[in-house]
Amino acid sequence: CWLGLDMSSVTDLTALVMCEKAGQTYRLWPWFWVPEERAAELRKWVGIEAWIKNEQIIVCPGPRIIKSMIADKICELVESHDVRNLAYDPKEATAIVADVEERTSLEVTAFKQSHENYHEPTDNFEADARAGTLQHNGNQVLDWQARHALCMPTTSNAYKKAVKPDPVGSPHKTIDGVQAAIMAYCGAYH
Repeated sequence: CWLGLDMSSVTDLTALVMCEKAGQTYRLWPWFWVPEERAAELRKWVGIEAWIKNEQIIVCPGPRIIKSMIADKICELVESHDVRNLAYDPKEATAIVADVEERTSLEVTAFKQSHENYHEPTDNFEADARAGTLQHNGNQVLDWQARHALCMPTTSNAYKKAVKPDPVGSPHKTIDGVQAAIMAYCGAYH
């Protein structure tokens, strides 16, 4: 299994996705965290109560993500699964990664949120999703995010990356789970 972590800065959704390769099929298991205040805002747009009830998203008490909750989950997964690597965005996740490295022997890889890093994995991820060889466990949060993520060229070099449809007009349409899934998938694919 491989892990991908898309860590929010402080107040948005954080996503951790585990990807397992079984033959030609890739299976995704996502976990999401959101601060209590952001969860209240999201209620205007999405059925977050059902996600919470079904344990598909975890609400952190207060106004910010509780990083120790995410580090604990990563360490739990390392203990219970054959996790080979954790890919993470160094911009926001260095404290969690340092905690995980102190507690486990997990190999970690910085995965900067650049078009160059995302291009090839996004192409392959999209192709496997269309072919039906990319599956997830029915997590409604990941499903919701995947429905509005756009995989499109975003640079003059035609590098592809998953992007939000309209960050200004649709601030509730996040794609953290898709980003984390692509990071985890990248490890499983190679």
